[in-house]
Amino acid sequence: MGRFGRLICTSGSKAGTEYELRDDLITVGRSANSHIVLDDQFASRHHAEIRRQENAYQVHDLQSKNGVIVDGNRLAAGATIWLQDGSEVQFASTRFRFYDPSATLTAPSLLAVREPGLKVDMNTRQVFVDGEMLTPPLSTKQFDLLWFLYQNRGRVV
Repeated sequence: MGRFGRLICTSGSKAGTEYELRDDLITVGRSANSHIVLDDQFASRHHAEIRRQENAYQVHDLQSKNGVIVDGNRLAAGATIWLQDGSEVQFASTRFRFYDPSATLTAPSLLAVREPGLKVDMNTRQVFVDGEMLTPPLSTKQFDLLWFLYQNRGRVV
């Protein structure tokens, strides 16, 4: 096992591609000069940075238009968050899974239960049911109807 953190792309044209986070600063974006080049029309040229400090990693949003989402939570523009082993990191519409080689493994019987319920993300137009992203994605009309109902939950419409 390597001694550096890794990101594995889980969506898009580069799904399955693994990136070892060897440098203290890794740039992510559509720019050809980025360490991790995103083939994603929703990504900014300079979308985010991944910073290594000792044996820990954090992701920093570079004021990107379509944002960074970590474990289902959208970062505020310019915000930074520490990554945990197994974190799902999304830059615009491209998703990755973060692996930390220094993390202690969790026994399968101790794994946490995913958050129950429905989550609708208008920014990425993604729907999550019990923590799992809905696939295939909804059509535009289906999503718009679900978004309307989601925004008005608990009310008669």
